[in-house]
Amino acid sequence: MTFLKQSILFICCGWMGLQLNAQSEKAADTLWTRTAQLSLLANQSTFRNWTAGGANSLAGTLGGKYGLVYKDSLWKGSGMLESSYGLNKIENNPFSRKTDDRLMLDLRIERLLVDRWKGHAWMNLLTQWAVGYKYDGSGDDATRTRISKGFSPAYWKTGLGLTNAKDDNNRIDLAMATLKMTLVSRIFTRDLEPGKQYFGVDRNKTSRTEFGLDFVWKAQWDLWENVQWKHLLNIYSNYLDRPQNLDINYLLEIDLKVNDFISTQLVAQWVYDDHAIERVQSRQILGIQFRKDF
Repeated sequence: MTFLKQSILFICCGWMGLQLNAQSEKAADTLWTRTAQLSLLANQSTFRNWTAGGANSLAGTLGGKYGLVYKDSLWKGSGMLESSYGLNKIENNPFSRKTDDRLMLDLRIERLLVDRWKGHAWMNLLTQWAVGYKYDGSGDDATRTRISKGFSPAYWKTGLGLTNAKDDNNRIDLAMATLKMTLVSRIFTRDLEPGKQYFGVDRNKTSRTEFGLDFVWKAQWDLWENVQWKHLLNIYSNYLDRPQNLDINYLLEIDLKVNDFISTQLVAQWVYDDHAIERVQSRQILGIQFRKDF
């Protein structure tokens, strides 16, 4: 994990340097734009003398985004840093459970080729902050087993490809040559049974390397006034091992805007990666979002 931590530190230092440099030039150079956002998504259930039953619960997710973009008539360079962390606490349950845990850094450069087509090169790092658990039982009999930790697993991808974009809010990326690395802690692989894997990583190893095709469709639409639909579909196929077994990640967000600071948000996500688990993973969250754009 030393290599991973050093890599993260190097990337973050480079990112901060780029940020500070761009901000110092922004007043004189309108080709640079910056976006920043902080948000809190909260939901609560409270019951008292409720004959139909029910358990009190409280959940919240804190999120942040920072983006920097350079754009001229031919070239576009962008960087996006996103992070979110959420917890859910249910009455009489001894453990709080994560509802979200995400750290993502995305860097890309594009050049206009013809019409709506661009060539692009990109790098993406996706990981988590905290320990993840598998839970069994309930009440006083509840138990949990650690199955992941901060930066384990971490997914690093880089590639070359083509982009078809109507605008910044609706684009398709196709990278035919994509290198993907899955990085994990040896804590989870050193005691694996022979033939078993942890997120596709073999016994006593800390990484798995893949090479394949990466497809991304990112879009958002205004369904009605103050109702916005956003989605992100990512599909990956590894040329080197069972290319027909696709890794699929679909994220859906629906925002019902109340005003500039408050909205109701529905988040739903479905993930299939047979290296993690041979079943579809899913999560859904509905709550009130408090958001501030800078």
